[in-house]
Amino acid sequence: MISKHGSSSAVNPPGSVFSPSRGSLPRLLRFCLAGVSGLALSAAFPPSPLDWLAWVAIIPLLWAAEGLAPAAAFRIGLCAGFVHYVTLLYWILFVLGHYGGLHPLLAVPPLLLLCLYLALYPALFSALYRLLADLPAAPLWGAGLWTALELVRGRLLSGFPWCPLGVSQFDNLPLIQMADITGAGGLSFLIVLINIALYRLVRNPRNAFTARSAVALLIGLLMLGAALAYGFARLDRHVGSAARDAEGLDVALVQANIDQSLKWDTAYQERTVERYRRLTEAAMKEGPGLVVWPETAAPFFFGLDHEDLSERVSQTARDSGVPLLFGSPAYDRAEGRTRYYNRAYLLSRDGLTVGFYDKVHLVPFGEYVPLKRLLFFIDRLVPAAGDFTAGRGPIPIRHQGIDLGVLICFEAVFPELARGQVRAGANLLVNITNDAWFGRSSAPYQHLAMSVFRAVENRVSLVRAANTGISAFVEPTGRILESSPLFTEAVLVHEVALTPSTSGTIYTHWGDGWIVLLGLIVLIRTTLAWRRRH
Repeated sequence: MISKHGSSSAVNPPGSVFSPSRGSLPRLLRFCLAGVSGLALSAAFPPSPLDWLAWVAIIPLLWAAEGLAPAAAFRIGLCAGFVHYVTLLYWILFVLGHYGGLHPLLAVPPLLLLCLYLALYPALFSALYRLLADLPAAPLWGAGLWTALELVRGRLLSGFPWCPLGVSQFDNLPLIQMADITGAGGLSFLIVLINIALYRLVRNPRNAFTARSAVALLIGLLMLGAALAYGFARLDRHVGSAARDAEGLDVALVQANIDQSLKWDTAYQERTVERYRRLTEAAMKEGPGLVVWPETAAPFFFGLDHEDLSERVSQTARDSGVPLLFGSPAYDRAEGRTRYYNRAYLLSRDGLTVGFYDKVHLVPFGEYVPLKRLLFFIDRLVPAAGDFTAGRGPIPIRHQGIDLGVLICFEAVFPELARGQVRAGANLLVNITNDAWFGRSSAPYQHLAMSVFRAVENRVSLVRAANTGISAFVEPTGRILESSPLFTEAVLVHEVALTPSTSGTIYTHWGDGWIVLLGLIVLIRTTLAWRRRH
């Protein structure tokens, strides 16, 4: 006999996770529980102070999917994921509507489609975990499944690794130190393991799984304790002393707070450059050795047109007497076509260009249109969509003993790009960005939180210059030394440690290889469980 939720008592033995003997929840309640999970997941991320919710946020989803066949559990997971991503990425409406040129009503469908796609990952977790839930060490298999799906989300179709679950703990310094071994994925694994173990222990107090669940929770707590012990040791003895012993560099971050609607107005370009010049003069009172302006701080083709404005930027470097890093669009012509780049220039103290970096990972539908021949209509839907070319790299900009690993805007959320810069010899990570697109939303806080992990993963200082904020200095430990408020003019000057170019962490060299291996093992285990069930 088949229940309305798809469970079969004829096929499944008593006590199976697919058996209705565990109790049947009303369908509406199941979807409500899934929605609670989605909301809790979003509430765990900054600027919310409820990061502890991550450790229990998946429990309602597990309860909602209990006793269901994989297909039904998929729908429950889809609901949880959709609620999560709509409440996490709501700011996309502001980007597409206010700055993308779309009518507010036309901005809703792209957001919903993106969230529906991203919701497929929690849906797959929910469905596939039903195949694993009866197995010994099920919490470990489930945690591996979630972590592997996060990695796929960060790589597939250009990748969108926005806010993996581990990033919710960015402010817990002892705990995030493990990222130099496992990356943010290690924290995601630990959080999901404890979620599943807690659920199994609390939800089924008289079930045969109780002993296993207690052991699983004990393993999770031991892993958590080991991570914290490692974190305190790194903070107290190793990382802190290494940063103190490293060569220091005083860096000035200039946050000019240029309104996005005026940024590309030709009538406002001169005032933009003058504002940066004025703020840079104020920064020089602190005697920095490097000045950093944000992404596209020069809203023209530096050195290629507007000779007077280009000369003013160069003169700023000469007047300050220190190197100046800033963002500007660029282009070149080859084989009869013009290619545009999102570029960062480094000027010497003499105002000469000594290096540049072109953004490698472009934003789909923002800086380029993928499959443009097929999606020819996108330019008409989103007038602000760019047509940029990806640069080669990651390649540090080298000058006078400083090797700058530049990450332009969205690139800071991709751990492999920061790893590539450090592996190529970068001793300082520099994230230049223009988060004005996000408005007064949660996105700038989340963008900074993800940047924190790039510093910890590679044990390299990170400085972040943002047009409207949040500009910040981040230690190799992930500690935010100083940060700016949103939508204000600001000048921040702080000393940062330059990591020796010969350094690097386990994560720098091996990256997420452990997740790939774990994912393959989970895939095999899931396949075997599926065959056994059929």
